[in-house]
Amino acid sequence: MAGAQPGLPHASGRDTEEWHEELIRLAGSAAFDASVASVASEAVRRCHAGLLTVREMRLVLLATGDASGWASARRVVIEALAANQEMAWQVLVMHSQLEVWPPPKFLTQQAPAGAGPGTTGRVTFGPAGSQVTGPAERALSRPEAKARAALALLAWLAGVTVPGQERAGGCEVDRLALPGMVTEVFDQCLRQALAAADGPGQELEEELRRRARAGRLRHRDMYLLLFDARGEAWAEVRTAALERAASMPPAAARLLHWHAEHHGEEDGVTYEESPSDAEGRHQVRVHLQAERAWTGPARTAWSRKTARHYAACALLAEVSGLPEPTAPVKDEPERAKRITLPAQPEDSVKYLNKHHQRGAISKLKASVRAVGARWECAYSCWHTATGAPVLATATGQGKIQARQAAALELLHKLCSLESPERTVPAPNGQDRPRAALEVPRSFRTGTQ
Repeated sequence: MAGAQPGLPHASGRDTEEWHEELIRLAGSAAFDASVASVASEAVRRCHAGLLTVREMRLVLLATGDASGWASARRVVIEALAANQEMAWQVLVMHSQLEVWPPPKFLTQQAPAGAGPGTTGRVTFGPAGSQVTGPAERALSRPEAKARAALALLAWLAGVTVPGQERAGGCEVDRLALPGMVTEVFDQCLRQALAAADGPGQELEEELRRRARAGRLRHRDMYLLLFDARGEAWAEVRTAALERAASMPPAAARLLHWHAEHHGEEDGVTYEESPSDAEGRHQVRVHLQAERAWTGPARTAWSRKTARHYAACALLAEVSGLPEPTAPVKDEPERAKRITLPAQPEDSVKYLNKHHQRGAISKLKASVRAVGARWECAYSCWHTATGAPVLATATGQGKIQARQAAALELLHKLCSLESPERTVPAPNGQDRPRAALEVPRSFRTGTQ
């Protein structure tokens, strides 16, 4: 039942994928017109044929409105789940994952006196702080009791009765409500509101606030709000989106990258980093090339990553036309990342790149040129802990040998920076004190 067959014709000639998209589009519709009625009847047909997926069951049960046509579809889905009760738990798990909720829990409880052997329990389900608990169900085994409890809760949320538990007169149960919109319905409402160029409206605005408070705004939601929404009516929820991005590094940088890519700039975000100041703090500003060139204000932090995040938040606020948010992220001096030398016969260039990945040195710059019958390679970088520029040059019979020798020479010079009093063995076996370190004038003046 859980696996739909791709390409299965819809009653009106549309295939499975097209119908699925139509279900997403119309599931949250307040009206029940001919289009919605067609989708509801197709859901019934697919369910009877065993072709409704778990995700589609979830939409029918938990996203559809209270119109009688949808109620009939929900009843048919519950009947199908009653014949395969383990799938009811799968529906709850999938919904929790897609909504970024805590996973459902099966809570056992003491059985009534004289109940005999077996397990009794209920299922708790929903967003943190607003969870609901379903009816108690009992079965001989724990897995069976869990499946029955999941089905009972789903039926309550769908506003229908479990087969075999019908009420006198055929009355359905009052539908148990969970707070907020189902994600697919939220997506539709947000895009429709943006396309209409109006404000979000009360219901959507409340949902946006709810998702922002709970940390459930996704990157794509934040991007739409910051770069597509305009007007005073959107100001509050756009500010909430920016604050959310500021609280979850590196979200601000990712949104800037997306904005650059949207304008055809694959490498449109770059960082300008200054050497650490006297207290060891990092100063960073971000450059963005998108619909035009942007240069953000410099921001300082103890941690290099935090300084980058602060700078990205500042530029994101500027580009989106909002006040700069406070980024509630941890900032403290980084632990020193010591430079170590490679063991033979490890590749010196790869070893140097590992130190860059660890943040111990800046991105490497290299140049190679022919010198007579030999090759000369020069490597340069900044040492993160001290902010010192370092350059090393070496020669070899070929390009590879020259690169390896220059990389090893640079590693030795970097090691000498970390312990001024000690000496480190030079590549030729002679000891070289730190005072012998030579830095070219271009590095001493601060250019890289």
